[in-house]
Amino acid sequence: MMVYIIVFVLLTIFLLLVPKFTSGRILFTEAFVPELQAYRPAVKRDLSDIKIRVEIVYRKLYRIRVFKLFKPVFELLPSNYTVKTEKDGRFFFWAYPYDVVNIYVGEEEYRLTYTLRHKVNGFWPRYANFILAISSLFSPKLVHGECIEIPSTMGNICGYADRISAFPGETIDLKISTKAETYSLELVRVGEELQSIEKDTGKPGMYQNIETPFPSTLGCGWKSSLKYNIPEGIDSGCYIIKLEGQNPDDNSFIPIIVKPLKVEKEIAVIASTNTWHAYNSWGGQNYYINYTSYPSLYTLSMQRPFDLPFRNPVTERCEITRDHLLVGERLVWAWLEREGLSYDLYSDLDLHDEDIFSEYLMKYKAIIINTHNEYWSYDMVKHLKQFIQGGGNVLSLSGNTMYKEVTFPDQNSMLLDGAYFKYQGFREETVIGIGHDLRGFTTWEPYRVVLQNHWVFDGTGLKNGDVIGQKGLNVALDDKPGASGWETDKITPYSPEGTTLLARGANAGGGGADIIIYKLPDGGSVFSVGSISFGGSLLVDDKISKITKNVIKKFLT
Repeated sequence: MMVYIIVFVLLTIFLLLVPKFTSGRILFTEAFVPELQAYRPAVKRDLSDIKIRVEIVYRKLYRIRVFKLFKPVFELLPSNYTVKTEKDGRFFFWAYPYDVVNIYVGEEEYRLTYTLRHKVNGFWPRYANFILAISSLFSPKLVHGECIEIPSTMGNICGYADRISAFPGETIDLKISTKAETYSLELVRVGEELQSIEKDTGKPGMYQNIETPFPSTLGCGWKSSLKYNIPEGIDSGCYIIKLEGQNPDDNSFIPIIVKPLKVEKEIAVIASTNTWHAYNSWGGQNYYINYTSYPSLYTLSMQRPFDLPFRNPVTERCEITRDHLLVGERLVWAWLEREGLSYDLYSDLDLHDEDIFSEYLMKYKAIIINTHNEYWSYDMVKHLKQFIQGGGNVLSLSGNTMYKEVTFPDQNSMLLDGAYFKYQGFREETVIGIGHDLRGFTTWEPYRVVLQNHWVFDGTGLKNGDVIGQKGLNVALDDKPGASGWETDKITPYSPEGTTLLARGANAGGGGADIIIYKLPDGGSVFSVGSISFGGSLLVDDKISKITKNVIKKFLT
């Protein structure tokens, strides 16, 4: 047995001493499909002969003392060299496991930073790593140790604001980079339809290099391009500042949440901006892509462009999509507007902020949580609990809600701190009535009515066992709709006493979302639907629309 162990250890060391053949691919912005979540089709281009410079900036294997003995062997591999792309945008290079590399794209050297983990796809058994490592010695192109996807913005315009939300009349700082000599910007409100507010053309362009070694974690370090005044008198809501250059590829946008100057409406909606940041892969890293990149494990900068413009188009009117971020949330905003339910919009950071919460959010009768509000600070949780305890009502039209903890080390960054709340002595179902688990992940189905006589079903004519939510705009990859979908939350033993089950998703294996309601004895009520795709059914499913409107009307009386 000892002989086998020694042979295994020596072979493992040998395999680690052999560099891995690594593949990358350039994807233009229209074709970028992060985590396969964008609905748009890929756009084919001839991407051959783009110069790629690979720079190995840090070798994590040196952290292991035994591998320091082999440093001369490791250094036989060049640490800085240039390759060129093939027609489909692919390029290839050699690197060691856990190398931190900078990838410089094109003459302007647009840079992204990656940690090469060389992991095998999840459907392979674990021993396949070892088998494929041996296979790569004999046929390196057969097995690619890593695949890097780079959303190219070469020549395109992009930018970010110094904050995610602002009041009418406030001035925000825009930091924009473009190779175009001039560009235009247009303020557009995103609702049931796109509404142009104002447009400014002929702005002088300026290309800005990324000034930090790790833009995803440290920000871009760009200079201010202009001071932009949010127009006075505009309604609260989600706005985008559209940036347009001088050719069809030169377009992007900066999202801005405009808050009200004073509370005159009864409904506040929380935009899930923490989740937008968590999934923002601009610069090469988010909480799901290359999140182990040096120097920080779980810090993301909010001072960089969003990749939202490259995920899904913000169309003139709501269309079929597959989106859990801004475009997905728009389906709820559009439904509220169609039904004549006026609302004010706030960001997650506004719910986190003590002053904004006490001076504004506490004055509403109802707060709506939208689509995929996964990342919460403890202050956000505390404030929502205070709102409910004070008699306020909550509609959680969201799935995978209040699931992971984040903190804000400063105003420019977000840290995934303690990860899952349930491992820290707090469970989300104690507040929103239902908790998340992985059953039902990436499945889409309708709900079945469980409690037909409850007032939420008034005027629907529904009976127990009837199906609701068959139609939807937020669909699966195969275009299948279903109001109980994508990620789902369910009643647990920790749900508050008196939690009432109204309907349950038909997802297989107990994966259906639970629609519930409960009321605190001396406080407000909570209505939760437990599904990311629920909002996509509001505009097209009459029963889902009627049920949700019944709840809102009850909560406002």
